[in-house]
Amino acid sequence: SEQLDLAPMIMSERVVPAVARAVTLTDTDVATAKVQVARPNLVGENDQPVDAPEEDMDDFWHTSVGKFRFTIEELPHQLQYIHTLLKELPKTEEPDVLYYMLQCLHLMVLHGDALNKAVKDHRGFIIWCQENLIIKNLWDICNAEHSHICESCVPILLHCITLPSGSDVFWRVIQDEFHSPDWRVRFVAVERVTVIARFMDSTPLRAVMPLQAA
Repeated sequence: SEQLDLAPMIMSERVVPAVARAVTLTDTDVATAKVQVARPNLVGENDQPVDAPEEDMDDFWHTSVGKFRFTIEELPHQLQYIHTLLKELPKTEEPDVLYYMLQCLHLMVLHGDALNKAVKDHRGFIIWCQENLIIKNLWDICNAEHSHICESCVPILLHCITLPSGSDVFWRVIQDEFHSPDWRVRFVAVERVTVIARFMDSTPLRAVMPLQAA
């Protein structure tokens, strides 16, 4: 039988050129940028696979809006000090010690405006602290048992609500505790809202538009 010559019908292969472009991301872009990186497979001289060193992920801080890369040691000294104070707040049980720690935060956050000034250059740090250290810790301190502590705590909390992610984190905390299956958690949540409302009248922050919108 006659054999058909199929060679002319087979399409020839064509190599698609690849172009690599350099992209520079700002601190804000890192939170929303998505990228897929193709990693090469390393083999030894006998074609055996070689494990490549993993990228150090300790410098990446995960938030609800993405991950940011920074190290605490490279932050300005005032932010390092604020970070240390915020970490120690939930560990401090002595009311007098807690009061003076809040006084330090009050001076740096409200009078020194340290967090608000850091939003531009250290946005990732601010958002991570809002979600992990600031809002929930300050909320937990607002107990009617120690009014002098609440008097220092509430203005700081209200100020932080106006910063990036502050209102979102605050309302998540409110929603979680007001809808808790444990009646004791709901009872304490009502008490804390009452305390915040009580000391909100004595702070000039109540006239701030972002706070009113939140």
